[in-house]
Amino acid sequence: MWIQKVNDVQYRTRCPFCGDSIKNMNTGHLYIKIDPNDNYPVVYHCFRCEESGILREDTLELLEIDNAYLKSSMSTLNKTSDKLDTRNINNEIKSVHFDFKLPQISYGPKTQYIENRLGLKFDEKDYKKMKVITSIYDFLHLNKISSVPFARNLLDRFEDHYVGFLSYGNSHILLRDITNREKFSWIKYPICPESRDNRLFYVMSGQIDLFTSEDITINISEGVMDILSVNYNLGYDKDNTMNIAVTGKYYNKIILFLIDKGIIGGNIIINIFADNDEHFGKHKERQLKDYYSTTLPYYKKLFDNYKHLFKEVNLYYNNIGKDVGVPRDKISLISYKI
Repeated sequence: MWIQKVNDVQYRTRCPFCGDSIKNMNTGHLYIKIDPNDNYPVVYHCFRCEESGILREDTLELLEIDNAYLKSSMSTLNKTSDKLDTRNINNEIKSVHFDFKLPQISYGPKTQYIENRLGLKFDEKDYKKMKVITSIYDFLHLNKISSVPFARNLLDRFEDHYVGFLSYGNSHILLRDITNREKFSWIKYPICPESRDNRLFYVMSGQIDLFTSEDITINISEGVMDILSVNYNLGYDKDNTMNIAVTGKYYNKIILFLIDKGIIGGNIIINIFADNDEHFGKHKERQLKDYYSTTLPYYKKLFDNYKHLFKEVNLYYNNIGKDVGVPRDKISLISYKI
């Protein structure tokens, strides 16, 4: 494992959530703070994918650290820290809604990119449901935001080369490169300083009735384009359906989010539309590692502690392509029950 000491209380290593730099294996963006002189737990934050939280046993496993004494010590430290946490600093997962407005859609290359990716035509109502942002400058102007986290030249590139999607809670803009020439195909843009504390994933606009006795369907995919295709190409655009994109490979936090919101019970159906990396991924060797895996055994292990909370958990792969974020005629689903 590559690790570097930054200062007396911080270390950095490679991030298991986003995979970190592929070209340079001797660098990392995951920072871990270990300060024995304060009363707070050990925390981590990746400055590449924005994953953050308290270092617990599951995170140690992602870092391939299987030391029983260390796991026990970490658990004791976290419990002690929680007792001393009078200001609720240790609340690692927050759910805050920011009241930002969407600007009017500008039809052009950005909307054309979405339509070409999915093989469909959309109207303004559809783009509103997708929470699409075609101009980051229009968004900033409409919401009177003057402070930005990126230099002006980068904002210009975002404006010209990326289409945006507003994240859950309106805390981030998920920017997708429409040229396929930029270094990063996705950029996670925090709208304000407080955004970094919010849960970061994408949910299409919709409504569910938690008190209904009818089935509630929760569809979860890795990427935004995948979940848009699930909604429009696979017909999951009905009431009592929630379409979620993890915006990464770490599904565990989404499951915990659903449980936290009370979305559990005998009428809850979970559908995972996973990337078929085992057959179509660029880095197939990563499938050997749990935190990169999108294989059936990985998802069975992931849901082992949760599946009893739901009516059923289904896993779907596109049998003719890497994912489902493509036109309908390029999707052939194979399914498994977990």
